[in-house]
Amino acid sequence: MRTEFAWLALLCALLAACGEPATESERAPAEFQRAHNVVLIVIDTLRADHLSLYGHERATTPRIDAWAAGGTVYEHAYAPAPWTLPSMTMLFTGRQILRRAGVKDPDRVTLAERLHQHGFQTCGIVANALLRAQFGWSRGFDHYDQDEHKLDAVKDDGWPADLVVQKGLDWLARRDDRPFFLFLHLLDPHFPYRPEPGDAFEPFDRPERRAAFTAALPEAQRAQLTDEAYAAIEREIANYDAELLGADRALGRLFDTLDAAGLSEDTLVILTSDHGECLWQRPMVPNKGPFQKCVFPLLFSTHGELVYEELVHVPLVMRGPGVPRGLRSRTDASLLDIAPTVLSHFDLPSLPRPGGRVLDPRDSTPRAERYAVFDTANALTVDGRYKLHLFRGKPGSAEWQPSELYDLELDPGEQRPLQDAAQSADLRARLEAWIQGRAEQDAPLTQDELRAMRAMGYLGDEVPEPGRR
Repeated sequence: MRTEFAWLALLCALLAACGEPATESERAPAEFQRAHNVVLIVIDTLRADHLSLYGHERATTPRIDAWAAGGTVYEHAYAPAPWTLPSMTMLFTGRQILRRAGVKDPDRVTLAERLHQHGFQTCGIVANALLRAQFGWSRGFDHYDQDEHKLDAVKDDGWPADLVVQKGLDWLARRDDRPFFLFLHLLDPHFPYRPEPGDAFEPFDRPERRAAFTAALPEAQRAQLTDEAYAAIEREIANYDAELLGADRALGRLFDTLDAAGLSEDTLVILTSDHGECLWQRPMVPNKGPFQKCVFPLLFSTHGELVYEELVHVPLVMRGPGVPRGLRSRTDASLLDIAPTVLSHFDLPSLPRPGGRVLDPRDSTPRAERYAVFDTANALTVDGRYKLHLFRGKPGSAEWQPSELYDLELDPGEQRPLQDAAQSADLRARLEAWIQGRAEQDAPLTQDELRAMRAMGYLGDEVPEPGRR
């Protein structure tokens, strides 16, 4: 009951703030009279094909689905990396990088800094330990609230989606009348998957589903997948979906509050994810370490290490002034495009050395080249169709292993490598040249960053020293 009253109090405060016109002295400067607000929502570890909005058979995102009907849904949006730190770095700076990175370097100007420089009041609420203020992420924010659980603790101590959203609503209630930028980073549905009891889904138990799942596995893993192990995998996938349902419910409160306060029509809202999740679709990668989910340790269930579609195809929805309503866009979009698109929307200067572009949701021309990067795996997709994976034996190795080539048009699940030596050689040469020519240098990792990375499952048994790659 206390929660209900708190929400009503917040709603009344927001309505009161919007009820009376500002006096001349209270109005924002003239340069802001036509400006809008922006809300950026990042849902951690969310692969696109597990939203009902993107065709998932479970109703995982009913509130997001209804809200998205008033905006544009990007069908082909991609994270440039399969884990949080580089992916969020590229989102916030609009700059293409190669491997691990962050925003500690002041030369890496962020979206928050640019908006703040031009008069926006800014707030960030984050539940992921990799995005802490001590790592530079609070730059450009007037208010930055972060989960303070121990860096070497797993997500058990992290903020649930409801709390992240509530903190955002609390800030909205006390903001002034200037344009605002609100950034929310929800950790759900990151592992461990522990949904609220009311959000539970029954595990799938269909022979045809199991047949399709096992048919995609290599023989070595398929032969050892017992009935018990398969049932455990389905339970965990159901829990992943249920955590997403909880995040969806929390975001519904945000959408309702924006509507009730009269802010929806004056606010650009962007919803996306930093990367996807493998969910036992691939063989286990070497040196993953003890954090790996042990339901069936012969299969890879988390993220990082690989750059297959389930790890980099993410949702992207935009809604607000100037955004087409009810559009399913086939534009080839990237997280690198978010900062340029936001700044263009507000007619503000671009960030230094942009690697993305301003999105045109009606332009379905595929990118000539799109990259996905990790220490041990990199990928090049050309013309939105052919995708080449290039692997290293271990982090920091200069030796490349055999590559894999896929036709995403005919094989969107990347299950059947093409045997096209000429095309593989051409794309491999282009990808190796791109990797070799990257001017961006990674900032050395601190001990705190390494601890946070290990807690989130990004490091194996051997933790590199700061500065080691």
